[in-house]
Amino acid sequence: MNNEVVQKILKQCREEGILTEFLDKHGEEAVNMLFLEMTEEEARELSKEDGFSEGFDEGIQEGMKEGVRLTAQKMKQKGIDLAVIAECTGLSEQEIETL
Repeated sequence: MNNEVVQKILKQCREEGILTEFLDKHGEEAVNMLFLEMTEEEARELSKEDGFSEGFDEGIQEGMKEGVRLTAQKMKQKGIDLAVIAECTGLSEQEIETL
């Protein structure tokens, strides 16, 4: 909701006699409260979106790491040399031994 929409709503309320006395006394404050509420709501929404994005990115990273570990584990089960597995996966030989 932008300033133009709020002003239009307030004008229509005054024209129709809705909350006229209140709007005459507190119109500016009401507008400010509407924008503050909208701003807080938008901030919460943006925060949720940021949190989702961060969580999604972390999930992708963890999934990739798990995929590398599973690949290394399968290579180890096939008897491939630990040094080769380490070179291919980027895991240390110690990490591979624990798989």
